[in-house]
Amino acid sequence: MTRQQNVQQQNSLTIEGILRAAKLFQQSDRHVAWLGTALRAKGEANASGLLVAVRTIPDQGGGDWVQGTWLTRGRRFWEFEAVVLRRDGESVDIERLEDVTDSVQVSCHVPGIGKSFGHLALEVLDRQLEIGHGSN
Repeated sequence: MTRQQNVQQQNSLTIEGILRAAKLFQQSDRHVAWLGTALRAKGEANASGLLVAVRTIPDQGGGDWVQGTWLTRGRRFWEFEAVVLRRDGESVDIERLEDVTDSVQVSCHVPGIGKSFGHLALEVLDRQLEIGHGSN
């Protein structure tokens, strides 16, 4: 039987997930290394920020399907979906890359979960910027 987590524990787990995603980008993981360039190409001049969510699933076509959320220093949320071929140096097929800021909940008081994912992501971004670790 799974133990019910309190609001603090849920928020802590969400923050841990955000930090894991951010670390993947900071380490230039091949699944997300292309993202900064793609955001700039979409007109997001200041594409620096944090990868706050990422998920990968093996794709039958010899790559990996990658889905995630990027949060810019300008506090804009971008969602993406792409197929990244498994061999380094191969192309990326971007299926979706869009600004979803207006649809992201950023409440600090969501019944049953406390702070929303968007609110926690903004908190992590602010902390990273304070200590000078925002990604470029």
